[in-house]
Amino acid sequence: MLCDRCKARNATIRKIQVVNFHKQEMNLCNQCAVELGYIGNNIGSLFSTLLNMDNIYNGVGAFDKKCPVCNSSINTINKTGKFGCSECYDTFNKEVRALLRKIHGNCAHKGATPYVVAKNDAGESIADVSKRQMELVKLKQLMQEAVDSEEFEKAAELRDRIKAIEEGE
Repeated sequence: MLCDRCKARNATIRKIQVVNFHKQEMNLCNQCAVELGYIGNNIGSLFSTLLNMDNIYNGVGAFDKKCPVCNSSINTINKTGKFGCSECYDTFNKEVRALLRKIHGNCAHKGATPYVVAKNDAGESIADVSKRQMELVKLKQLMQEAVDSEEFEKAAELRDRIKAIEEGE
C-alpha cells in the first residue's frame, strides 16, 4: 500500500482518528510520518512531542514537579517514555490527560463495540440498542448547539426526534 501523502513510498504507519463519530484513516511512509511529527528518533522524543510542553505548562516551576513516591520528574518520563510508579499517574494527571487528548481525542476509553447477536428483553440486538444510544447522544449534542446558537426551531425539531426515539425504546 502506498503512502497517502507522497504516493511514492510504501506505507508503514496507519494513523486513525475519530472525529464526531467519523473515522479518518491515513497511511503514511516513515519519512512522511517523521515530517508530520507522528514519529521521532526514540520513544522519549515521541513522548515529548505528544506532550507539547510549551502548551501544557504555564511556568518554569511546573518542570520541578516530582512524584512523591519515586521522585520521577516529567522530564525523566519524557526521556524514558515510562512512568516510575503507579503514583506518577496521579502526580502527572494533568500531563497524562493532555497526552491522551492529543493521541485519542478524548481521555475516556470506551473500547470496541462487539458484533453481537445477543438480544435484550425486547428482542432487539445489543448492537441496535447501542447505535440508538449513540444517535441519542449525537442528537442531544446537536440540540444543545442549536439552543446555544439560538436556533430554537431546529432545537425543537431535534427535541421531538429525541422524544420519539426515547418513547420507541
